[in-house]
Amino acid sequence: MNRQSFFLYPTIRQLQETATKSWGKNFATRMSPFFLFSLATLLFLSAGCGSKDGQANGIADTSSIATAEVLTVQSDMNSFLNQETDLTSFKKMMENIHSLKTLTQVKSKQVILFAPSDQAFEKLGDAEKEKLLDSNQLSRQHEIFKNSVVLHDKNIGDWDGQEKTYGGSPINLDLQKGIVTFENNQARILKQINLEGGHLLYMIDNILT
Repeated sequence: MNRQSFFLYPTIRQLQETATKSWGKNFATRMSPFFLFSLATLLFLSAGCGSKDGQANGIADTSSIATAEVLTVQSDMNSFLNQETDLTSFKKMMENIHSLKTLTQVKSKQVILFAPSDQAFEKLGDAEKEKLLDSNQLSRQHEIFKNSVVLHDKNIGDWDGQEKTYGGSPINLDLQKGIVTFENNQARILKQINLEGGHLLYMIDNILT
């Protein structure tokens, strides 16, 4: 049995069982095997020919990412950050960091931003959170920003695995598990946002420090 018929065989059996339940065993057994095979083939092809949204723009394949929500929005990255209510703390941290807009204007690169949710900042506790968001902590804020950005070459295709952050440190993305790992720090992807220009934002539940 070749590989294609191996995948189709369960489908044919299911069709026979359905016909038996609906019209009786005598009718089901008289159904042409060629008819069943043709119907199964159509079902197989229709299931496998769907297009993957966003691939033409260099956006990561969303079909296998274990996230709670995947959105495609008609907005640039900076505008989205200003509007997203779940990223208010990250937006405040970014107030004096202006390089993100410049990075998104590099046409050959896909900017992938791992933005910690407000929930992630709450894990720090009030005192540590307030300290991190203080304007006097600009060097630390820059460090977190560089840890949270990957400049991915659009010509390579979707990123899944090992890469370098904007700051030059190794970072690993596991799309199947929906997890990003930076050094010994791991974060779960809560939401994926496909943005204009093929750029990508992952909302995560931890700060990459």
